[in-house]
Parts: sequence; structure tokens; C-alpha cells
Amino acid sequence: MSATLTEELVIGGERLPAAEGRTFEVLNPASAGPLATVAEAGVEDVNRAVAAAAAAYETWGALSPVTRGRTMHRFANVVADYPPPSDYRFGPDGYAQHMTDAPYPNTPRHEVMLHVALGDHQVAPVSADVEARTIGARLLRRPAEEAGRNADVEPHYGIRTIEQFPGKDSTLVIWDSGEPIPPTTNTSPTEGQDPHEFPRRTKAARAMKSAFLSIDSRVLDTCNGAPCRTDSYTPPSG
Repeated sequence: MSATLTEELVIGGERLPAAEGRTFEVLNPASAGPLATVAEAGVEDVNRAVAAAAAAYETWGALSPVTRGRTMHRFANVVADYPPPSDYRFGPDGYAQHMTDAPYPNTPRHEVMLHVALGDHQVAPVSADVEARTIGARLLRRPAEEAGRNADVEPHYGIRTIEQFPGKDSTLVIWDSGEPIPPTTNTSPTEGQDPHEFPRRTKAARAMKSAFLSIDSRVLDTCNGAPCRTDSYTPPSG
């Protein structure tokens, strides 16, 4: 998949490429494909930006207090027209309660598929459980993990299970790569590899997502009736 965005530097109110022509690629975390190509600033670009800021300072300082006040009032009016912070949608946690039920105005209801890497170092699996309960997602199966691979007294408490396939509901799927399970304390995992990326590199996970994102969206069990394993699965030691 080719990059969909090209982002240049903004210096002195102008969009410009990097002086040395260098760029770097930003990857889409959902697909691992390119999302954007961004200009990479160098020393010359920094010097240009500093010179532009100095020139703007001189221009601003030459304005009368009345003109500066009017300018700031116009700026304040623009800021006031922004939606309140409660409507910001930078990540799903901020509006999870509106994704599947009680959607925002002019926004359709959504169904959501959550693929969780067991033992993830970046995202606590417990947060996925909270998200699943909030949006009413169903567990692909129970037990979702093999024996000894979840330390909770009642794993995935309060989350219902899909009753038959193909399913139609929002879904929570746990993918096991064999890495150590998360600690039961409020601390980050420190052992083993970080399996964060492993599910999206797995053929069965991609097939499941493909069916879910198709026009006739459906939830398929691509794990053959067993707890889901990533393609990189290695049996846990000990």
C-alpha cells in the first residue's frame, strides 16, 4: 500500500520540503503499511525556522497595542468555535460509550473488533477488557486462553461470548504468542519479547479482520475452535 499523505515543513507560514530533501515514513499501526511521508528537518531548516520566528517577533512588536489586542480577540474567537474537549476523538477510549450505542450526532453506530496480544508490553490487556465491557463486545470464545495463560480469578469478567458463528457483534479476540503473561501487579511486563505487533502479522488474524471489514461484515472463527495463536507462537518455557 502506498503512502496516502505527504507532510512538508511549515516555516514562516509556508509549507516547504526539507532543504536537504530528506523524508521519513510513518507506518499505519493497524496494517504496518505506509501511512505518510514526512519531511525530515535538518540544520538549515532549523535556522530558517528561527529566522522566521525572529522576523515575526519584530513584526508583532511593531504593531500598536490596540491592533495586537484586536488580533488576539480574533484568535480567541477562533479557539472558542472549537468543539469542547469532551468531543475530541483522538483515541477510542475518550468516546467508547458512543461507538456502539448512543452515537454522536451525524455519526453511525459502529461494530468493533479488538485484537489483543497476550502479554503486550505497550497496552495492558486489562484495558482491552474494560473497553470490551464498555462497548458491549463479545469474547470470541471462552476460555480465550489455554490453561495457565491468564492469572485472573475470572478471566474477562462480565464479557459475554459469541453464541454462534458467523457472529455479528463487536468482538474481543486474545492472541497468544507464547510470551510471558502480564504481571498481576500494576507494573509493565519486563520479560520476553513485546508481542504487540504479532497478531497483525498473523494470517488467521488478517483473515478474521478481512471478514469483519467486508461489506457483509461477519465474525469468523479462524482459530479452528481453539484459543488463538499467532504465527510466531512458541510454547512458553516452564
